[in-house]
Amino acid sequence: LDGTTRITPSSRDAWRFEVFRCAPSCESAAVLAGGYGTTGDEVRIAIPATVLGLRPDSGLTALRAFTGPGDALSGTLTRFDEVALPDAVIPEALVRFRVLHHDEVVAEATSAPAAGRATALLQGPLAASSYEVEASLCLGSDCTPPRRVRTEV
Repeated sequence: LDGTTRITPSSRDAWRFEVFRCAPSCESAAVLAGGYGTTGDEVRIAIPATVLGLRPDSGLTALRAFTGPGDALSGTLTRFDEVALPDAVIPEALVRFRVLHHDEVVAEATSAPAAGRATALLQGPLAASSYEVEASLCLGSDCTPPRRVRTEV
């Protein structure tokens, strides 16, 4: 976080977590999903990249997380624990498309998804035949298993 954002439980509900943007006064920017004890003896929260204003290939540096009682107005009163986290880069999301004929790749393309959809123009002549179209969602170099559909040309 850039020093102007605090994440703290809400004073209205001890297990409600929020992101506050502080510059210099603090305002709630988002309510976060999370809680204490739902997966064991730990605190977990999910912070969407969009809440922090992150874009693909942007970096997170000097990250640290801590837990402790407190409220949104006064902040944390006592720290129970604290951990320094490694730097990270937000990978770009891409959809990889491939057209296969008898398990041989005959065309491929990559597209960045926009508004939940990805489209790609696959160029090249295709003979009249049966093909499989395959798509995988990738974050950086990590991709989901491909999903295939059969089509006729």
